[in-house]
Amino acid sequence: MMTHYQKGTEKQLDREWVLLIKKAKEMGISKREIREFLEFQRPGY
Repeated sequence: MMTHYQKGTEKQLDREWVLLIKKAKEMGISKREIREFLEFQRPGY
């Protein structure tokens, strides 16, 4: 797992998620589009 530091707190990032996001960005998908997709996939949306 990768580690991400944010304002003095340590968070673990899932390696598969990191690779997935990197691949999406390589394909030209914006962070906004990724965020919208994930929001739409959330249960109860």
